[in-house]
Parts: sequence; structure tokens; C-alpha cells
Amino acid sequence: MGKKIHNGLSPIGTASHYLAKLLKIWFFWVIFYLLFPFPTNLPDNISIMDINYMDALSAKLNFFIQNPTLLLIDGGAGHLWFFPSLIIALLAVIALLNLNMSNIIMPISCIGYGLNLIFAGAYSEASLAETINNFSMSNFNISISHSVVIDYYCVSIFFVSLGWWFSTKEITLKPRYSLLIAGIGLAVYLLEFCLLGGDLSHSPGVVAYSVGLTLYAISRPDLGKDSLIAKWGRYSLGVYGGHLLFCQLLSPVDYALTSVFVWHIVFPISVYFLSLLLAMLLATNKWLRNMSMS
Repeated sequence: MGKKIHNGLSPIGTASHYLAKLLKIWFFWVIFYLLFPFPTNLPDNISIMDINYMDALSAKLNFFIQNPTLLLIDGGAGHLWFFPSLIIALLAVIALLNLNMSNIIMPISCIGYGLNLIFAGAYSEASLAETINNFSMSNFNISISHSVVIDYYCVSIFFVSLGWWFSTKEITLKPRYSLLIAGIGLAVYLLEFCLLGGDLSHSPGVVAYSVGLTLYAISRPDLGKDSLIAKWGRYSLGVYGGHLLFCQLLSPVDYALTSVFVWHIVFPISVYFLSLLLAMLLATNKWLRNMSMS
């Protein structure tokens, strides 16, 4: 997304286009999961089939009437935080560009990413987190541990800024060097997993791995052109939006087969292709096409 900002005719015009699209997509999936109101954290031995639909709908509506800000933060389903976070990231980067402050975009985003690591990511158990939080509480009476800004927005701003930065520098590496960066990132990730465990979804290893693969894709612009993977990639937002539905629908099977090793390979593949099918079905409708396609 950051790359598209730089490559657009104007930052504001490009951002306006994507902001409008993201708002529509986010609104659609918010309504979708409000109408599919089953909890996302059910015990393993309980499936959505065991829950009365009207009771679940009433409970969810009442919860968000009492906690409207949560509806804006995660859209009523835990994974929908991605859309408002991406919107916030776009607004932040565009604001700094419009104020001619592009030189501080990466420093600010890196600081935010560091705070996320300490307070919400792979290193959140570090004593430094407690020290910084105690300082913030004693001097400003503000707790920054696991806040929405730290947990969500700092990560999205960092990755959007990273895409923008790569575009402004027009960095290109030979494919083997890009794969080397990705390999180092994967090795760091495995080390982090062995030493830290926990939530590693935005760890430095993942960042390096992602950067390496991104640079590799830039160095090979025709990679996968006209392939099925490229065609399926158009439905990424739809797959992301709908995948939680199938995680919930398959939860009884997941519980029954959790001790079967092969199931842990079959399960995510099944969720992906079912989500892809849903996205493709949505794309057949002219009114819903933009809700499932990037």
C-alpha cells in the first residue's frame, strides 16, 4: 500500500481512492460478522451449531451498543482490526507527506514498531516494557501497555511506511541477495520461536523475511505472471475478510482431529480455499465485487 502511494499521481489522490475502497470493504465485513454473531473464542468442545442464533445476535448487538469503540477498532470480529489500522496508517503517511515531513516518516514508524515489539509483540514480556509503562504511568498517568495504538496502529504504520520507503529509494537487488535476506529472516524467526515463543507475527525475523521476499518479487517482475497464484491474489482481501467464518464452521472438525498431525496441514488449506471460493462468489455480483477483490 505504501508503494502505491508513492507511485500514484498524487499522494492525496491515490490515498483517497484506496481509503474509499477500504472503508467500503471494512463496512461490508463489519455487517457480515454482525449477521454472523458467533463468538470467536469458543471452547474447543463447543461449536457454533450449539449456539442459538438469535441469542448470539442479541448478545453481540447489546455488547457493541455498550462498547461502540470496539466496533470501530476490530469491527466485531478480531481479525477486522486490519482494515481500520490500514486506514489510519494511510492517513498518517499522507498527512506527513502533505506537511513536507517525509524525512521523519521512517524514524517515527520505526519507533512505533519498537514500542509494539516491547508492549504487544514477541518481546512483550521484557522487563523494559514494565519500566517504560511505569514511567508513563507515574509521569503522565497513561498506560501504554497493550493499547490499541501500540497493538494495531504502530504495526500498520510501520509496514505502510516501509512500502513507501522502498518505492522512494527504488531499491533493487539481485534475486540471490533478496533470497539471502529472506533466509536470514527465516533463521531469525526460528531462533525467536525457540527462545521466545508467543506472538511472533510481527517480529524482526518476520520483517526481514517479508522484506527479502518483497525485494525478490521486485527483482522478478514477471514472476508468476498469468499463473493461478497471481489470479487468486486478486481475492486476498476477500480471503482475509471471510476466513474467520470457515475457521468457526470447521471448529468441530478441528476439535475432533486436533491430535492428527496431517489435519494441521489440511485445516489451513481448507480454510483458504473455502475463503477463496466465497471471495470468488462475491466477485460475481457487481455490487459486491469490490468487497472481495484487491
